[in-house]
Amino acid sequence: MGVKIFSEKEYSILQYGAPENVDSLIFQDSVPVAMDTESATIYVSQDIDETTYLAELSGILNITNGGYSLAFAPDDSFSDLFSAMGEGHRFKLLVTKTGVCCKEYQVIFTNLPVLRLSGTGDILTESGASGMVVVWTPIDPDTGKYSVKTSDAQWHIRGGSSKGLANKSLKLNIRDESGNKRNMTLCGLGEDDDWILNAMAADDLKIREATVGSVWQKIQETSVSPQKMSYGMYVEVISNDNYQGIYLLQRRIDEKYLELKSNHILCKGWTYAPPEDSIFEVKHCMYST
Repeated sequence: MGVKIFSEKEYSILQYGAPENVDSLIFQDSVPVAMDTESATIYVSQDIDETTYLAELSGILNITNGGYSLAFAPDDSFSDLFSAMGEGHRFKLLVTKTGVCCKEYQVIFTNLPVLRLSGTGDILTESGASGMVVVWTPIDPDTGKYSVKTSDAQWHIRGGSSKGLANKSLKLNIRDESGNKRNMTLCGLGEDDDWILNAMAADDLKIREATVGSVWQKIQETSVSPQKMSYGMYVEVISNDNYQGIYLLQRRIDEKYLELKSNHILCKGWTYAPPEDSIFEVKHCMYST
Protein backbone atom coordinates (compact mmCIF):
# COMPACT_ATOMS: atom_id res chain seq x y z
CA MET A 1 0.00 0.00 0.00
CA GLY A 2 3.03 2.22 -0.14
CA VAL A 3 3.27 2.70 3.65
CA LYS A 4 6.36 1.64 5.59
CA ILE A 5 6.46 0.06 9.04
CA PHE A 6 8.67 1.83 11.57
CA SER A 7 11.39 -0.26 13.12
CA GLU A 8 11.36 -0.54 16.89
CA LYS A 9 14.31 1.88 17.02
CA GLU A 10 12.62 4.46 14.75
CA TYR A 11 9.44 4.24 16.79
CA SER A 12 11.24 4.57 20.13
CA ILE A 13 12.83 7.92 19.21
CA LEU A 14 9.70 9.36 17.59
CA GLN A 15 8.51 12.53 19.28
CA TYR A 16 4.88 13.57 19.61
CA GLY A 17 3.82 17.13 18.86
CA ALA A 18 0.50 18.94 19.06
CA PRO A 19 -2.16 17.11 16.99
CA GLU A 20 -2.75 18.63 13.56
CA ASN A 21 -5.92 18.44 11.47
CA VAL A 22 -4.76 16.35 8.52
CA ASP A 23 -7.88 14.19 8.07
CA SER A 24 -8.67 15.63 4.64
CA LEU A 25 -5.13 14.98 3.38
CA ILE A 26 -5.19 11.18 3.64
CA PHE A 27 -6.19 9.43 0.43
CA GLN A 28 -6.64 5.87 -0.75
CA ASP A 29 -6.33 5.38 -4.49
CA SER A 30 -6.72 9.09 -5.32
CA VAL A 31 -9.90 9.61 -3.26
CA PRO A 32 -10.34 10.54 0.43
CA VAL A 33 -10.15 7.52 2.70
CA ALA A 34 -13.16 5.94 4.39
CA MET A 35 -12.66 7.41 7.86
CA ASP A 36 -14.66 7.68 11.05
CA THR A 37 -13.27 10.99 12.28
CA GLU A 38 -14.62 10.72 15.84
CA SER A 39 -12.58 7.58 16.53
CA ALA A 40 -9.84 8.44 13.98
CA THR A 41 -10.37 5.03 12.37
CA ILE A 42 -9.71 4.28 8.70
CA TYR A 43 -11.47 1.31 7.06
CA VAL A 44 -9.49 -0.40 4.29
CA SER A 45 -11.08 -3.01 2.02
CA GLN A 46 -8.65 -5.79 1.09
CA ASP A 47 -8.57 -9.40 -0.07
CA ILE A 48 -6.55 -11.03 2.71
CA ASP A 49 -5.90 -14.73 3.25
CA GLU A 50 -3.53 -16.76 5.44
CA THR A 51 -0.52 -15.99 3.21
CA THR A 52 -1.03 -12.24 2.64
CA TYR A 53 1.66 -9.75 3.64
CA LEU A 54 1.43 -5.96 3.88
CA ALA A 55 3.51 -5.44 0.73
CA GLU A 56 0.99 -7.51 -1.25
CA LEU A 57 -2.05 -5.39 -0.40
CA SER A 58 -3.80 -3.59 -3.24
CA GLY A 59 -4.09 0.13 -3.79
CA ILE A 60 -2.14 3.10 -2.50
CA LEU A 61 -2.56 4.80 0.88
CA ASN A 62 -0.88 8.19 0.96
CA ILE A 63 -0.97 11.74 2.28
CA THR A 64 -1.23 14.49 -0.31
CA ASN A 65 0.85 17.16 1.43
CA GLY A 66 4.51 16.62 0.65
CA GLY A 67 5.62 17.82 4.07
CA TYR A 68 3.99 14.85 5.82
CA SER A 69 4.69 11.12 5.75
CA LEU A 70 2.71 8.01 6.70
CA ALA A 71 4.09 5.04 8.61
CA PHE A 72 2.69 2.16 10.62
CA ALA A 73 3.86 1.61 14.18
CA PRO A 74 5.60 -1.74 14.81
CA ASP A 75 3.02 -4.47 15.34
CA ASP A 76 3.47 -8.25 15.56
CA SER A 77 0.05 -8.69 13.94
CA PHE A 78 1.52 -7.72 10.56
CA SER A 79 2.91 -11.27 10.45
CA ASP A 80 -0.64 -12.68 10.41
CA LEU A 81 -2.92 -10.18 8.69
CA PHE A 82 -5.63 -12.80 8.17
CA SER A 83 -6.09 -13.42 11.90
CA ALA A 84 -5.76 -9.71 12.65
CA MET A 85 -8.55 -8.91 10.20
CA GLY A 86 -10.78 -11.60 11.68
CA GLU A 87 -10.26 -10.18 15.16
CA GLY A 88 -10.89 -6.59 14.07
CA HIS A 89 -7.35 -5.66 15.08
CA ARG A 90 -6.52 -1.96 14.86
CA PHE A 91 -3.15 -1.05 13.40
CA LYS A 92 -1.62 2.26 14.43
CA LEU A 93 -0.99 4.64 11.50
CA LEU A 94 1.16 7.69 12.20
CA VAL A 95 1.37 10.99 10.35
CA THR A 96 4.83 12.45 10.83
CA LYS A 97 6.67 15.60 9.85
CA THR A 98 10.42 16.02 10.33
CA GLY A 99 10.55 13.26 12.93
CA VAL A 100 7.52 14.44 14.90
CA CYS A 101 4.16 12.63 15.04
CA CYS A 102 1.38 15.08 14.14
CA LYS A 103 -1.61 12.71 14.26
CA GLU A 104 -2.33 9.08 15.08
CA TYR A 105 -4.98 6.94 13.37
CA GLN A 106 -6.21 3.38 13.61
CA VAL A 107 -6.53 1.20 10.50
CA ILE A 108 -8.95 -1.71 10.29
CA PHE A 109 -8.64 -4.11 7.36
CA THR A 110 -11.88 -5.70 6.17
CA ASN A 111 -12.63 -8.25 3.46
CA LEU A 112 -15.96 -6.54 2.76
CA PRO A 113 -16.45 -3.75 0.23
CA VAL A 114 -16.34 -0.31 1.85
CA LEU A 115 -18.84 2.33 0.69
CA ARG A 116 -18.24 5.98 1.52
CA LEU A 117 -20.89 8.70 1.15
CA SER A 118 -19.89 12.34 1.40
CA GLY A 119 -22.16 15.27 0.66
CA THR A 120 -24.60 17.87 1.87
CA GLY A 121 -28.34 17.90 2.49
CA ASP A 122 -30.84 16.27 4.82
CA ILE A 123 -31.47 12.55 4.30
CA LEU A 124 -34.76 12.90 6.21
CA THR A 125 -36.24 14.97 3.36
CA GLU A 126 -37.45 13.72 -0.01
CA SER A 127 -34.69 15.58 -1.85
CA GLY A 128 -32.17 13.99 0.51
CA ALA A 129 -28.44 14.52 0.37
CA SER A 130 -26.19 14.78 -2.65
CA GLY A 131 -22.48 14.40 -3.17
CA MET A 132 -20.12 11.55 -3.98
CA VAL A 133 -20.16 7.80 -3.45
CA VAL A 134 -16.96 5.74 -3.43
CA VAL A 135 -16.93 1.94 -3.34
CA TRP A 136 -13.74 -0.02 -2.65
CA THR A 137 -14.17 -3.73 -3.48
CA PRO A 138 -11.44 -6.25 -2.50
CA ILE A 139 -12.29 -8.58 -5.40
CA ASP A 140 -14.77 -7.17 -7.88
CA PRO A 141 -16.83 -10.13 -9.19
CA ASP A 142 -17.00 -8.46 -12.60
CA THR A 143 -13.22 -8.24 -13.04
CA GLY A 144 -11.75 -10.61 -10.46
CA LYS A 145 -9.56 -7.74 -9.23
CA TYR A 146 -9.47 -5.01 -6.61
CA SER A 147 -11.52 -2.03 -7.74
CA VAL A 148 -12.38 1.53 -6.74
CA LYS A 149 -15.48 3.14 -8.23
CA THR A 150 -16.68 6.71 -7.76
CA SER A 151 -19.70 8.68 -8.89
CA ASP A 152 -21.92 11.61 -8.11
CA ALA A 153 -24.97 10.43 -6.19
CA GLN A 154 -28.09 11.36 -4.25
CA TRP A 155 -29.46 9.47 -1.24
CA HIS A 156 -32.30 9.68 1.26
CA ILE A 157 -34.02 7.53 3.87
CA ARG A 158 -35.93 4.58 2.48
CA GLY A 159 -39.16 3.67 4.26
CA GLY A 160 -41.22 5.57 6.82
CA SER A 161 -40.20 3.46 9.82
CA SER A 162 -36.49 4.01 9.11
CA LYS A 163 -36.69 7.58 10.42
CA GLY A 164 -36.94 6.36 14.00
CA LEU A 165 -34.11 3.83 13.80
CA ALA A 166 -30.48 4.35 14.73
CA ASN A 167 -29.28 2.79 11.47
CA LYS A 168 -31.46 3.98 8.63
CA SER A 169 -31.96 2.18 5.32
CA LEU A 170 -31.12 4.42 2.37
CA LYS A 171 -32.14 4.74 -1.25
CA LEU A 172 -29.04 5.52 -3.32
CA ASN A 173 -29.35 7.06 -6.78
CA ILE A 174 -26.26 7.12 -8.99
CA ARG A 175 -25.96 10.31 -11.06
CA ASP A 176 -23.63 11.82 -13.64
CA GLU A 177 -22.09 15.29 -13.35
CA SER A 178 -25.24 16.85 -14.83
CA GLY A 179 -27.52 15.15 -12.30
CA ASN A 180 -28.92 12.64 -14.78
CA LYS A 181 -29.34 8.95 -14.01
CA ARG A 182 -26.19 6.91 -14.47
CA ASN A 183 -25.97 3.13 -14.49
CA MET A 184 -23.09 1.65 -12.53
CA THR A 185 -22.07 -1.93 -11.80
CA LEU A 186 -21.41 -2.47 -8.10
CA CYS A 187 -20.06 -5.53 -6.26
CA GLY A 188 -21.11 -7.96 -8.99
CA LEU A 189 -24.82 -7.21 -8.50
CA GLY A 190 -25.42 -5.94 -12.02
CA GLU A 191 -25.75 -2.49 -13.57
CA ASP A 192 -28.26 0.02 -12.23
CA ASP A 193 -28.75 3.64 -11.22
CA ASP A 194 -31.10 2.84 -8.35
CA TRP A 195 -29.73 1.04 -5.27
CA ILE A 196 -30.76 0.16 -1.72
CA LEU A 197 -28.55 0.31 1.35
CA ASN A 198 -30.49 -2.04 3.62
CA ALA A 199 -29.70 -1.53 7.32
CA MET A 200 -31.29 -4.92 8.16
CA ALA A 201 -32.78 -3.29 11.26
CA ALA A 202 -35.07 -6.23 12.04
CA ASP A 203 -32.22 -8.74 11.82
CA ASP A 204 -29.86 -8.34 14.79
CA LEU A 205 -27.39 -10.93 13.47
CA LYS A 206 -27.40 -9.41 9.95
CA ILE A 207 -27.63 -12.91 8.46
CA ARG A 208 -31.24 -13.70 7.57
CA GLU A 209 -31.89 -11.47 4.56
CA ALA A 210 -28.56 -12.10 2.86
CA THR A 211 -28.82 -15.87 3.40
CA VAL A 212 -32.38 -16.10 2.10
CA GLY A 213 -31.43 -14.14 -1.02
CA SER A 214 -28.37 -16.30 -1.70
CA VAL A 215 -30.29 -19.56 -1.24
CA TRP A 216 -33.06 -18.35 -3.57
CA GLN A 217 -30.53 -17.44 -6.26
CA LYS A 218 -28.94 -20.90 -6.03
CA ILE A 219 -32.32 -22.59 -6.38
CA GLN A 220 -33.25 -20.44 -9.36
CA GLU A 221 -30.03 -21.29 -11.22
CA THR A 222 -31.54 -24.69 -12.06
CA SER A 223 -35.15 -23.54 -12.41
CA VAL A 224 -36.95 -23.80 -15.74
CA SER A 225 -38.53 -20.36 -15.24
CA PRO A 226 -36.25 -18.47 -12.81
CA GLN A 227 -37.78 -15.70 -10.71
CA LYS A 228 -35.32 -13.08 -9.48
CA MET A 229 -35.04 -11.96 -5.88
CA SER A 230 -33.11 -8.94 -4.63
CA TYR A 231 -30.11 -10.59 -3.04
CA GLY A 232 -27.19 -8.40 -2.02
CA MET A 233 -23.64 -7.86 -0.88
CA TYR A 234 -22.52 -6.87 2.61
CA VAL A 235 -20.73 -3.50 2.67
CA GLU A 236 -19.29 -1.35 5.44
CA VAL A 237 -20.75 2.15 5.20
CA ILE A 238 -19.19 5.47 6.18
CA SER A 239 -21.40 8.53 5.74
CA ASN A 240 -19.93 12.02 6.08
CA ASP A 241 -16.99 10.67 8.07
CA ASN A 242 -19.16 8.66 10.48
CA TYR A 243 -19.07 4.86 10.53
CA GLN A 244 -22.61 3.52 10.10
CA GLY A 245 -21.98 -0.23 10.28
CA ILE A 246 -22.64 -3.16 7.96
CA TYR A 247 -25.39 -2.76 5.37
CA LEU A 248 -26.72 -4.97 2.60
CA LEU A 249 -26.26 -3.35 -0.82
CA GLN A 250 -29.14 -4.38 -3.09
CA ARG A 251 -30.85 -3.49 -6.33
CA ARG A 252 -34.53 -2.58 -6.29
CA ILE A 253 -37.00 -5.13 -7.62
CA ASP A 254 -38.43 -3.15 -10.50
CA GLU A 255 -39.06 -3.39 -14.22
CA LYS A 256 -35.39 -3.03 -15.09
CA TYR A 257 -34.17 -5.62 -12.60
CA LEU A 258 -36.80 -8.17 -13.66
CA GLU A 259 -36.21 -7.41 -17.36
CA LEU A 260 -39.94 -7.03 -17.96
CA LYS A 261 -41.48 -6.12 -21.27
CA SER A 262 -43.98 -3.36 -21.92
CA ASN A 263 -46.93 -5.77 -21.83
CA HIS A 264 -45.98 -7.18 -18.41
CA ILE A 265 -47.54 -6.13 -15.11
CA LEU A 266 -45.59 -5.82 -11.86
CA CYS A 267 -47.54 -6.36 -8.62
CA LYS A 268 -46.04 -5.14 -5.36
CA GLY A 269 -47.41 -6.36 -2.03
CA TRP A 270 -48.08 -3.97 0.84
CA THR A 271 -47.87 -6.55 3.62
CA TYR A 272 -46.65 -10.02 4.56
CA ALA A 273 -50.26 -11.23 4.88
CA PRO A 274 -51.67 -13.84 2.44
CA PRO A 275 -52.39 -12.34 -0.99
CA GLU A 276 -55.59 -10.39 -1.51
CA ASP A 277 -56.47 -8.00 -4.29
CA SER A 278 -56.48 -5.05 -1.88
CA ILE A 279 -52.85 -5.41 -0.81
CA PHE A 280 -51.26 -5.10 -4.23
CA GLU A 281 -50.05 -2.04 -6.08
CA VAL A 282 -50.27 -2.71 -9.81
CA LYS A 283 -47.73 -1.00 -12.01
CA HIS A 284 -47.74 -1.20 -15.79
CA CYS A 285 -44.16 -1.55 -16.92
CA MET A 286 -42.80 0.92 -19.43
CA TYR A 287 -39.47 -0.80 -20.10
CA SER A 288 -38.77 -3.19 -22.95
CA THR A 289 -35.93 -5.68 -23.11
